[in-house]
Amino acid sequence: MVTKPLIFSGDTLSLNFETGGPGELKVEIQDADGTPIPGFALADCFPVFGDHIDFPVSWKGKGTDVLTLAGKPV
Repeated sequence: MVTKPLIFSGDTLSLNFETGGPGELKVEIQDADGTPIPGFALADCFPVFGDHIDFPVSWKGKGTDVLTLAGKPV
């Protein structure tokens, strides 16, 4: 899924999702031009799986902290 650029506040990205069977979900945060933001690329994201209503996404070296991106179009 790709969204149009948005500006958010807060320090965590939480998702409501359900993966089936061996499926998993990974998230990449890109700048407004579609370039992956260093540290938030797909390869940096820890895969998540299961059935969750409010699950925080985390990245290698960043954890769940997305505060540095708040207020910027991503």
